[in-house]
Amino acid sequence: MKRKTTSFWDSLVGCFFISATIIFCICAFIIGKMTYNNVNAQKVQSTSKLVQMSKTSKAQSVSTTVPVGSNGMCLIDGKTGNIIYEYNSNAALPMASTTKIMTALIALEKLPPDKIISVNKNACNVEGSSIYLTPDEKITCLDLVYGLMLESGNDAAAALAYEISGSIESFASLMNSKAKELGLENTSFANPHGLSNSNHYTTAYELALICAQAYKNPLFSQIAASKSYTSTTNTTTRSFSNHNKLLQSYSGAIGVKTGYTINSGRCLVSAAQRDDTMFICVTLNAKDDWNIHTQLLDRAFAQYKTITLAKAHTFCVSHKGIKYTNPQSIYLTVPKDTSCAYSYNTSIYNGVVTVKVYADNKEQASFELTEKSDIESE
Repeated sequence: MKRKTTSFWDSLVGCFFISATIIFCICAFIIGKMTYNNVNAQKVQSTSKLVQMSKTSKAQSVSTTVPVGSNGMCLIDGKTGNIIYEYNSNAALPMASTTKIMTALIALEKLPPDKIISVNKNACNVEGSSIYLTPDEKITCLDLVYGLMLESGNDAAAALAYEISGSIESFASLMNSKAKELGLENTSFANPHGLSNSNHYTTAYELALICAQAYKNPLFSQIAASKSYTSTTNTTTRSFSNHNKLLQSYSGAIGVKTGYTINSGRCLVSAAQRDDTMFICVTLNAKDDWNIHTQLLDRAFAQYKTITLAKAHTFCVSHKGIKYTNPQSIYLTVPKDTSCAYSYNTSIYNGVVTVKVYADNKEQASFELTEKSDIESE
């Protein structure tokens, strides 16, 4: 049998294919490894540890880490507004029915609680959760706000909007004006109830600030903390039950609002108070929100507290016959084991008095004395 011979060029071509195969395998391995690492990095990012204490916060950072299964999260001191924990807190995200915190805030500012409202027929046609209002039904503002906050009635939200502004669009404009007044930069409202709209969003941090503002109204605080409520009109009696499970399960829970749409996922705003310390927690699109809030609130209460530097109208500075005082109480967020003396540095520029607070020669906070009175007139 004649043996087949191999030419130089045949050998060269063979070597080329072998080399190409080896290079291909190496590249495939490297790309696969990079893809694997990238996927793992994304998984790690989705449960990233919290960044504790933002740049605006004066309390000292601690090293505790907490996994977060949320698109956006923020926990603040409800009295100072300082961020305690945050994750992606400035991302603009849909907030579903937690929108109704702003709706309630405005309703309680604009309407007397005992005002009788005739329900606009258009409010009765809103989709989603409902307290089953009927056209021209007579019901108080207070009952509508309870239905809004406890049962998450979209019709209650719409009824309040029509009463205050005449239309959903006009009320949304009012909500946006209020957001601007509060200094919010990444919040936009398109309706009073939170149904999906591309122009309807906020951030975890700014939603927490809205909630903190709402809690300055004692009636809002009372409503948000209520586990149940009975509304009675001339034609109907309704029983409302609060959807916030933390009111039943968490020590010190005082509110505040749940929310869900397919687009937003599960949204939750909670608040809890123990002694003089109140924390507000927000998660946007978090599947395990009840457990996340419980864990975050537990850690916050274990690590931080709120102290009162000066009650309203008690911090006084006199300058050229004018007394400057604080119109509201001044609070400070500090680590729970903190016990130190505070010093103050006061400056006056263009008629504005600024007070800086120091502890251990480090600035802890600053505030302005905006209330003025003539010393000679007192």
